[in-house]
Amino acid sequence: MSVLGIDIGGANIKVAHSNAEAEIIPFELWNQPEELTGKLRSIRATFPDSDVWHVTMTGELCDCFCTKEDGVNTIIDSVVSVNPTQNSWFWSTEGMFLSARLASQNYLSVAAANWHALGSVIARRYYPETNGILVDVGSTTTDIIPLNRGMIATDSKTDTERLRRRELVYTGVGRTVISSIVQSVPFSGGDCPIASEYFADIRDVHLVLGWRREEYQNLKTADNRPLTLENSKSRLARLICSDNTLCSEKELKAIANAIAQNQLAMLRSAFLLVQRRLGPVQNFTISGSGEFLGELLLDSALVKHHKLSDIIAKSSSTAACAWALTKLNAKYVS
Repeated sequence: MSVLGIDIGGANIKVAHSNAEAEIIPFELWNQPEELTGKLRSIRATFPDSDVWHVTMTGELCDCFCTKEDGVNTIIDSVVSVNPTQNSWFWSTEGMFLSARLASQNYLSVAAANWHALGSVIARRYYPETNGILVDVGSTTTDIIPLNRGMIATDSKTDTERLRRRELVYTGVGRTVISSIVQSVPFSGGDCPIASEYFADIRDVHLVLGWRREEYQNLKTADNRPLTLENSKSRLARLICSDNTLCSEKELKAIANAIAQNQLAMLRSAFLLVQRRLGPVQNFTISGSGEFLGELLLDSALVKHHKLSDIIAKSSSTAACAWALTKLNAKYVS
């Protein structure tokens, strides 16, 4: 049976086919919810035919929806308007695929269930007899998922519960604003508060530090200029109400490093809390578009780990939750 896995988020739609094709498709759901159906039609036309669609989502949290229930139902309606109802199934945190009707009735179990799909696959494949932790770093969030003997080892079902238990950290490698990480940065031998404006984001930090590549065609930045090194330096300088003619290369790198180390500290603190609850852990898995950040995190924690991209295709690891949907052999409940 051929499967198309679709993970519908607020900023991107991640798609994977059981033939190993995978892609992240930028789509700002919060800005254009009425365009979701058309985007899904385009995805259907682009990817190979499939017998079923396996769907999960996080986009229901977008503020274009009044409630989560409203968001879940809008996404379900868009999916079934493009793909026949009997061929569209929605992953639930109860560990099964639900029909559109049941998904709508049990909307909280399908809301933000993508982490559960990925964790279920990783647990069964790589931790059938032991425990471990999966760190999935995306553009907006990081999931820290405890695993034990082939199963997800947490009682958390909603994102609110996962936030409280530090299994979900709202920081990533794309849309994270700097003011969510630090309130001040080192400058000129002292400490300088930053402007609480969207002058830069975490991509500029990682680029200045050489952790990611330039993206000349990427204009989704704070000032709508390309994601290049020089532009990132300019954006970082604005954080302290300056510019790159007034800040030295050394000063800008110090600013970037301070922000990055604080981000890693946030993740390390959450990671250690999850690890402490789980007990002794020997192995860890990293996935997502921010694998490099997960690797820095676990290198700093001096633990043994492997990257999912070393096992499966890089494109599939980047779209890890969608990939997982193509690998789940769970029951269908209609």
